Amino acid sequence: MLFAVFTLPLPSVLVALVTTGIGGGAIGVPVAGIAGGYALAGLRLWLRVITGVFAVLMLAGLIATVRSSPGSRLRPRMGRGSPRSSAHS
Repeated sequence: MLFAVFTLPLPSVLVALVTTGIGGGAIGVPVAGIAGGYALAGLRLWLRVITGVFAVLMLAGLIATVRSSPGSRLRPRMGRGSPRSSAHS
């Protein structure tokens, strides 16, 4: 996460992050983990509630955006030369 903090001030990196979204997970996942950790073990109650809500919203966003099944094109298949390939095709 420290790497992201030092590279974001570069203009081309910030523009690429906003326009393409590549690298957003590398920033969002650690931030959500830190927020969840603080929500569980932080000192101030009001800040724990805010970070807990943020962590739950990040988890809900993750669940909403990730497919539950990869579909048929990513399903493992038997090779063409394997002895079981003709029985299960």
